[in-house]
Amino acid sequence: MQPRTTQLLPLSPLIALARAQLNVQMRNWRYTAATLFTPMFLLVLFKLTMGTGAASMTPFLVGFGVMYSGQTLGLILITWRTNRVFTRFAATPAPISHLLFATVIVQLIVFLLQSILLLITGILLYNMQIAATDLPMILAILSIGCLTFLGFGALIAAFASKPDTFSLIYVFTLLPMIFLGGSVFAIPGLGEIGRWLPTTLLTHTLNPYFGFGEVDSGQIAGNLAALLVYSGIFTAIAVRFFQTGE
Repeated sequence: MQPRTTQLLPLSPLIALARAQLNVQMRNWRYTAATLFTPMFLLVLFKLTMGTGAASMTPFLVGFGVMYSGQTLGLILITWRTNRVFTRFAATPAPISHLLFATVIVQLIVFLLQSILLLITGILLYNMQIAATDLPMILAILSIGCLTFLGFGALIAAFASKPDTFSLIYVFTLLPMIFLGGSVFAIPGLGEIGRWLPTTLLTHTLNPYFGFGEVDSGQIAGNLAALLVYSGIFTAIAVRFFQTGE
């Protein structure tokens, strides 16, 4: 009788890689704590300095966490390229795409967890009334936003050779989009240009679910479609130009 062999499902390596990366990230508790709680600290700081007027900053700060997800992913990709992780991983049966997809999944989980903590903090600090039925939509918006900025981080990582260079480029492209695009306050003269920046699209899509404006299904659908287009463009360029080895 021939011995029975166990056939692994196609997704088994992907799930195993995602689980392993999540375990490693959770064990690095200092980094994880800083990632999860820095935006919460800002939310509390705004509450102490601005009082109840800071409530309007809650949608932006909830989105702010996922805006920075791309920085984490980009630093991971550049570090792996520098340490020739991709070259060594190519010798394993699993394709490199599994490693990349697993990394994206882990970042989505971490930054969605951060967003949930921010939601709870905002509700407690400002007694915000968020309908339970709106929570799935808020998480869906944040997931799409996270994919957009993960793609943005991968795009920059495709052209930046060092982590320090990457961080500078990421920060000094993200901050102008945040402060000039209308995520925090409107800048006269930018008009439609500022409205279609990904940072502004994410913040304005979240605003109605936090009680700042009316829910317009058509506009929300348009904003999410634009974010998905950004995500597709960023990712396509990153895939085209990212080099896995030096």
